[in-house]
Amino acid sequence: MLELTGEQLQLAKNAFHALDKDRDGTLTVGELSDALKRFLSDETVDQIIGKINTDGDGKISWNEFLQDYKNQLEND
Repeated sequence: MLELTGEQLQLAKNAFHALDKDRDGTLTVGELSDALKRFLSDETVDQIIGKINTDGDGKISWNEFLQDYKNQLEND
């Protein structure tokens, strides 16, 4: 498994906190959707959310977000 550098971890934290508009420590589908729909189609946004929200609870936890971030880095 990929170990993040301090800088990579800080970038992930900054991104997560910027998206967490209500500051509850999770990203709702709405919070993530609002940010992504500026740049991507509704269908693409739904696919991304489905991939990240692995437990299907309608929220993206820090752990889900971080795991997806690591996956993206490994695939680049």
